[in-house]
Amino acid sequence: MSVICIDIDEVLAAYIVDLLLWHNAKYGTSLRYADVWNYSLSKIWDCDHAEERKRVNEFESDERMIAIKTIPGAVSGIKELAKQHTLIAVTSRQNAMRQVTRQWLQLHFGDSFSDVLFTDNDSFHTARFSKSQLCKDAGAALFVDDLHWHCQDCAEKGIPTVIFGHYPYNKENVHSSIKRVADWPELMAYIKQVL
Repeated sequence: MSVICIDIDEVLAAYIVDLLLWHNAKYGTSLRYADVWNYSLSKIWDCDHAEERKRVNEFESDERMIAIKTIPGAVSGIKELAKQHTLIAVTSRQNAMRQVTRQWLQLHFGDSFSDVLFTDNDSFHTARFSKSQLCKDAGAALFVDDLHWHCQDCAEKGIPTVIFGHYPYNKENVHSSIKRVADWPELMAYIKQVL
């Protein structure tokens, strides 16, 4: 069984959609997904980092995080992959989100994931571990993420990598060894081909 490491937000969980809905209602904005051209929300919201953290922390209550919907195709895809592979969720969610993250994964994916690895991210985007280090230590045969810098780092460390989605914030060119997929059906087809 191959080990596949998979990011959570925007690969499994539709985090940004719910965050924007909440932000629009709370702050009177009319932001759409297409407006999220950068994953640094302070640039989207035109505020400083402290205000960004305040808003994100306010949004990330346990009840809101448990209610986040899944990305289309993720549930059936994960259940199918879990039959033949060892799946590990790898996330840069803040340390305070550990328990609710595990609860959300259990709610939507049952026991499909053998582990959840955290980068030990603090509220200043400072991580103790890189995703490449976590994937390498887990023996990943494949890594899937939506953020180009995590994908680039993993690819440079020799981990086969897939960048997920055609999102406004991840259109950058990536290393030629990184496969880009649009959605879960395309990801499933690629995994069947390579693993």
